[in-house]
Amino acid sequence: MSITNKVYKNGIIISIIRLLASCSAKLTLCCFLAGLIIFTLGSMTLHSQPVYGSSGHHKHSSRGEPQKNAQFSPSIAICCGWDDKIASGQLTYSITGGSPSSRQAVTEAMTEWQSRIDGLQLKQISNVRNSDIRITFLTEGGQTSNHSDGIGSIVGRGHFFSEILGETRLTPKDGLIDKAQITLARMGFGSPIDASETMQIALHEIGHALGLGHANFAGDIMAPAINYQSDSISKCDINAVLTANDWKVGGSSMSAQPPATNRIRCS
Repeated sequence: MSITNKVYKNGIIISIIRLLASCSAKLTLCCFLAGLIIFTLGSMTLHSQPVYGSSGHHKHSSRGEPQKNAQFSPSIAICCGWDDKIASGQLTYSITGGSPSSRQAVTEAMTEWQSRIDGLQLKQISNVRNSDIRITFLTEGGQTSNHSDGIGSIVGRGHFFSEILGETRLTPKDGLIDKAQITLARMGFGSPIDASETMQIALHEIGHALGLGHANFAGDIMAPAINYQSDSISKCDINAVLTANDWKVGGSSMSAQPPATNRIRCS
């Protein structure tokens, strides 16, 4: 069963519902406030809006659906491109933690991106320190961080709350990407994340590691919430990566250059 089709329960919500049930006529205000909290939690979810800079932080919005921009709709944001580490046409990656099946899912996600981008090789190495893209699974379940800073993340949405299932942090150098750190959760909404879900989350986070922001429409792997994603790489995703790293994979320059645009339209 897909993580988007599971029904999730929050202990806070259950407690509030019990409070409502126990409210007497004399506690009208108490009931009203508890109901207001349920409404608020039920209508709010978080997703990230990528922001690239020396801090490497991103912002959050309280709306659960991808934001649409009238000027660029539908489109995918472009954060940045890689520095001269991609000059050879190859980026290395390492995987730490996780089960054998989850690690295999990440490897398959890397292979999928490599097969779709001409002129780019993604090679797995065992030396974590020397890898360009470091993928780490949390040692325990739960969201990837308390403050969720990084270039972007993917959010899974339950009925009343959200959890961050993946996060990518980029290390900048001269306005370009020098390193990428991807963190993946092993649990989501109290349940283990299976291999197919892990691959979907990994595809999204690798897109961030290759320089992409979020899609502003549903039905793309780069949509900010897992509920609104597809499970495959689109032609627009490919064009966005090529644009982000055009100096190398597009052959537009002999030296590392930032991308010429910060967004690409999807037809």
